[in-house]
Amino acid sequence: MSDVLLTQNDFAALSLLDLLQARELFHVHLMNKRNVVGTAVGRYLIRRNDPYPTQEKTQIHTLKNSDASARKGPKRLEDTEVRYYSWPCVLVFVDRWAEDDDFGRGQYTREDFVPPAIYLPDGRKVPVCVIEATSQDATTIEPHQMAFPRNLLGGGYPVITNVQGQLHIASVGCMVTDGHKAYALTNRHVAGEAGERIYALVDGKQLPVGTTSNKQLTRLPFQTVYPGWPGSEVFVNMDIGLIEVSDTAEWTAQVYGIGKLGKIVDLSARNFSLKLIGSNVRAYGCASRLMCGQVHALFYRYKSIGGFEYVSDFLIGLRPGLTFDTAHGDSGTLWLLEEVEEADEDESISQESGPEKPVLRPMAVQWGGQVFSASGKSQPFALATCLSTVCNHLNVEIVRDWNTGQREYWGAVGHYAIAAKAIDALPAGGLKKLMEDNLKNITYAPADIDIRNIKGLSKRPFVPLADVPDYVWKMGPRRNQERPNHFADMDQKDPAGLTLLDICKSNPANVAVTVWQAYYKSVGDSGKGLLPFRVWQFFDAMVDFIKSSKTEEFVCAAGIVSHYIGDACQPLHISYLHDGDPNHPDSNGDPLGSGVHTAYEDTMVNTYTEELLQRVNGNAQNIQVFGKIDDGHDAAFQTVRLMQDTFDIIKPIDILRAFAPIASESKNEVADTLWKQFGDDTVKVMSTGANLLAHVWQEAWRVAKGDSTIGNQGGAIEPDDLVKLYEAPDFLTSYTLNQIGQILRGTAMAATAGATQSTASDSKL
Repeated sequence: MSDVLLTQNDFAALSLLDLLQARELFHVHLMNKRNVVGTAVGRYLIRRNDPYPTQEKTQIHTLKNSDASARKGPKRLEDTEVRYYSWPCVLVFVDRWAEDDDFGRGQYTREDFVPPAIYLPDGRKVPVCVIEATSQDATTIEPHQMAFPRNLLGGGYPVITNVQGQLHIASVGCMVTDGHKAYALTNRHVAGEAGERIYALVDGKQLPVGTTSNKQLTRLPFQTVYPGWPGSEVFVNMDIGLIEVSDTAEWTAQVYGIGKLGKIVDLSARNFSLKLIGSNVRAYGCASRLMCGQVHALFYRYKSIGGFEYVSDFLIGLRPGLTFDTAHGDSGTLWLLEEVEEADEDESISQESGPEKPVLRPMAVQWGGQVFSASGKSQPFALATCLSTVCNHLNVEIVRDWNTGQREYWGAVGHYAIAAKAIDALPAGGLKKLMEDNLKNITYAPADIDIRNIKGLSKRPFVPLADVPDYVWKMGPRRNQERPNHFADMDQKDPAGLTLLDICKSNPANVAVTVWQAYYKSVGDSGKGLLPFRVWQFFDAMVDFIKSSKTEEFVCAAGIVSHYIGDACQPLHISYLHDGDPNHPDSNGDPLGSGVHTAYEDTMVNTYTEELLQRVNGNAQNIQVFGKIDDGHDAAFQTVRLMQDTFDIIKPIDILRAFAPIASESKNEVADTLWKQFGDDTVKVMSTGANLLAHVWQEAWRVAKGDSTIGNQGGAIEPDDLVKLYEAPDFLTSYTLNQIGQILRGTAMAATAGATQSTASDSKL
């Protein structure tokens, strides 16, 4: 009969469903053979030293005509490959390789022989590929030194539970949300039962970061996950747990060691394909760090118990030319499919080289591993479940771009712009030279201030000083005390109809801790922001550093105080309407206009960075509009004046009213609308903030006689020396409003107030 009519042997035409049907029909038969330990579906694996066929024939008989001596010995995952002519097949894993002539003698009967093909009832023929995979109950593979966060948490970092006296560690895969709450995705066997406290090591300390959610998956029937596919009495293992995070500001959607995530790989019974076999994937686990691997098989049946089989969606292992390890602690790791696109000429892939770069698309979540013995060595493989299945059954979606810069903060672009323009505003002299020499330690050159350059700062060993409070202190051990330093609600009316601005501008002495405590109590505000008092603390510290000729300490303090003065000139940092109107909830119960903070201070500013930088003006003449500053209290009062000027230029309620009707529009539309209405005024408030910052620096220099103590020495300070300073817990310690009065000096009423200690967490941003 003509070959064109032998459709039963047209292996390339076999589908994934065909393979699953064949495996389902014969799985029990195969598993009862002496050596068989598991099965999967995939593509036929060919030894790397096997010759390519001399003709374009890709059936089994073609290879049988090749040099038989080159094919003797075990066929293993690590020394085989998928080639362009590899046909679909059922993979059968055996504990020990046996040659054909070993059967019928000794320990192997003829019934133990694994046939080269399976025949379906309709006559179709499905190839079988036998692979030696000697399993090991334990592995000697040790985890690498784990990467623990210094500030922001996210994918690739470890989380910890303490169960029955034992520490359990897993990796965070990624961030997901159900539209109401945010969760960190990891494995259930570490996350545990709902309500269990989850910890992370942050800056060397074990801190609570959330609790286990009741949203979790253990296993699901195969036919529930993949309706219409054969798989009775088979479970898909999931082992997925979600951590309901305590504070979203502590988390980022960014995966450590991976970078930007592409769109999720959406797989189901409709589009799961054998094209995934041999695909390159990568992940970052807290135990093994960067892992570059390949998909070796699909639907690996690895265990049978109580009459039920257990399946892993993916078997992931080594990629040719690269090492592959995975160890305890990698459970929960997010695996990403590498889709290649052309790269810029100066870009290359980590661990690789060439003119292409991958788009990394979230595909699977690792829940365990399988270790095979290969040539006397342990070779681990990752077992993973399909991420789109997880999202579907937990009713969540992956978060790709949330907190990758910083959410709910006056964007880093704004902070660095104000610091750079303040340096421009300084008059010629020793102070200006010193600050110019350290511009890159404090901020970025204006031409380099761009959100693309700033993303991922929290992961870098050095954070330029103007954003240390957000990227280091707000995320580290001092975070509870640090947060109220970034804001102050100045516009809510007390029972007498007065705002905090009204109270302070009429009498500078009311910039006092006791007065502010009384005001916050009267309006029922638990946030208790203290931004001007933080400037007070820094001004006095800068004077002390200059007097003692501590140049490094002065530059560090001067760079960091720019952050707080930058916050003071942003209307949503100094208003009770900071992220919506709490007195007028929307249909979901959230404050009307919720999300306005990010929309104005991040989305708009990041979209119009170039225009802002061109127009924001630090001018030596303009800084004279501020009054003389002789001590920290004067600096605090001038900060309150800046807040008043900001409100005079942009009223928070106006931003809220402009944003609420367009909240559901695209980011570009929101940015454009807000810029048209508030762009000019945003330039004004940023310019005013830059001028006050320059004035505060200059006045501290004047009071401490900087020209005499430090003079024109200048010189750039080593970044590592600045890191040692700002990471020291006693460097410009953060305080809450109930604590800071103890360390302030100057005006008697203000300095002696508020000696009561408080351990309460000030949680407002």
